[in-house]
Amino acid sequence: MSDEVKLEMQRWSREVKERNLTLLISMKQILNEWRKFLLEKKSSDKDNPLEGGWGTTINGHDVSGKVKDLVDFSKEYKVQNLEIKDLPKSLWNDREGVEVFINGKLKKYKDLSPEQKKEQDDLINQKIDNSDLKYPIIVAKDKEEKIKSILDGNHRLAKAQKLGKSKIRAIIIPEQDIIKHFS
Repeated sequence: MSDEVKLEMQRWSREVKERNLTLLISMKQILNEWRKFLLEKKSSDKDNPLEGGWGTTINGHDVSGKVKDLVDFSKEYKVQNLEIKDLPKSLWNDREGVEVFINGKLKKYKDLSPEQKKEQDDLINQKIDNSDLKYPIIVAKDKEEKIKSILDGNHRLAKAQKLGKSKIRAIIIPEQDIIKHFS
């Protein structure tokens, strides 16, 4: 996260406190305010997490979209505290299977040069360290209620794991709803 974004978030936080907002606001309000704040940034701002994309394969269906659309869609679902041990590992824990952008091209992490891997590791570790655990991760569950995919929040999950947390806030969406809406 850039220093400009951090300063803007701190300013925004001070403004919220100055308005004497209650500490007990609904998750929908938090997500709406977060989305509004981030969307005030230029849509081309590479540090704006809502402007990024997400994607995975669920039961043979390729599903993907913009993070902001997933966040909007997730508002219809309840935030819960999940045991981290019951979740799939963050994709950042095993980077060899991950694809990353290098000079505007998608490349497999395992195919990068040692210098490129170090640069990507530094960038990923910075994003993990700067991630904010107050925002829930978004996960998909199968028909047996088992969490199968981390749709958004891999950096936050990796941070929680790094900090030794046992639980993380999450929005759980049935896989079929994700397939229906994002494939």
